[in-house]
Amino acid sequence: MPSSQSVVPASEQASVSEITPRLLTVKQASAYTGATIWHIRELYWAKEVAGFIAGRRLLIERHSLDAYISRKLAERAQ
Repeated sequence: MPSSQSVVPASEQASVSEITPRLLTVKQASAYTGATIWHIRELYWAKEVAGFIAGRRLLIERHSLDAYISRKLAERAQ
């Protein structure tokens, strides 16, 4: 009897390690940027980076971190 679940070939399945998360925990954002955990929280509280609180976790948008870094580098280059 066929199952109701679709079968995806192994060649099309993405492993968890290949997925780049859009949202990062504070600890992940800290590792990603090289900034301290406290500095990441300060950036969120100052609305320098986008994110939200999900349950008890603060999640930071990766693109927002990239944009913040780009802004700071551009300021420094002037």
